[in-house]
Amino acid sequence: MSVLAPAGESPERILAEIRTASEAFGAAREGTHIAAYAQARVIRNVTWLLAEGRWALAGLADAGALIDAIRLESYRLSKSEREAIEQAVKAADASVSNRRIARMLGVDHQTVNNDMAGENSPPAPRNANENNGQKAAAGENSPPGLSGEQAARIVGRKEDAADARRERKTDRAEASVLPPGLHRGECRDVLAWEAASVDWVITDPPYSREFLPVYDDLAEAAAHVLKPGGSLLCMCGQSYLLDVGAMLAKRLTYQWQLAYLTQAGGQAVRLWDRKVHTFWKPVFWFVKGRYEGEWIGDVATSGDNDKRFHEWGQSESGMADLMQRFVKPGDAVLDPFMGGGTTGVIALALGARFMGIERDAVAFAEAAERIAGQA
Repeated sequence: MSVLAPAGESPERILAEIRTASEAFGAAREGTHIAAYAQARVIRNVTWLLAEGRWALAGLADAGALIDAIRLESYRLSKSEREAIEQAVKAADASVSNRRIARMLGVDHQTVNNDMAGENSPPAPRNANENNGQKAAAGENSPPGLSGEQAARIVGRKEDAADARRERKTDRAEASVLPPGLHRGECRDVLAWEAASVDWVITDPPYSREFLPVYDDLAEAAAHVLKPGGSLLCMCGQSYLLDVGAMLAKRLTYQWQLAYLTQAGGQAVRLWDRKVHTFWKPVFWFVKGRYEGEWIGDVATSGDNDKRFHEWGQSESGMADLMQRFVKPGDAVLDPFMGGGTTGVIALALGARFMGIERDAVAFAEAAERIAGQA
């Protein structure tokens, strides 16, 4: 399929459309990697690219190449969001298989089959064998006599059950005796804590532009809770490095920037708007006052890509390589963006005391259970 410029369109307008398509593709790709990118925006960009063959304007061979390039498995899409993308793919190229769409969405291909069947399936025939023959011809594997509507209800019940399991885990965490030092809330809650009570603030906040204000909160919180000479180690993305550094420098003293290598774990991220394949991330090192500690090597390495506990989590191998350069037994470590709790696990393994804050109920429950098992 090719995209032809409409008759009478100016070259300027055609070029503008090409630029828009390229930017939408880049934004969608970056959105699947950068923490907390607005899910609705990613979906909007994908469906826009699929409409009217705009994927070709972004330099892609076909609609299949677009869905192979975009991965949405890190998002918990609703059924309606999933179906919107499925329909957009089929409208762009009906030959794209359900299995290929399923890989893009991070679901089983039968889920896509059921979605499609629920959209246009005829009433179930009286004869189960007749129904089975129709489904076999369609490449589906539904049991005899199961209509698309029934399949959709089954899928919906499974999704509801998964939600219920997550809620029960959250309820258990809230009802149980939490490991000491864990708090569900915001970074700024630290301002109510005892001043000058922490040796290290080690954290990995969200990277995208919409979350830049949290670095102001982090700087204020760290300046309050750190002991004189205590340090903040803050991972961040490269896209807004100067903005982040300026915000942290308002309240703390810049010491250095470390490199956290991710290539060994296969974690390369492609930043389309910058045209960069990145195999590392910066770790800002800021101090409250003056650093009087030991000499430090400025390169840490992650040996694997571990997303078991949080979709944006760092590996235990990488955090251990970073933290062992600084943290000593008996030190107090705070992570005000705790996520899946990896900072806490490594802090405890190093003999330090750990305090963690996380706003998301499910992530907090996961981290609390994990840290309780480590303590």
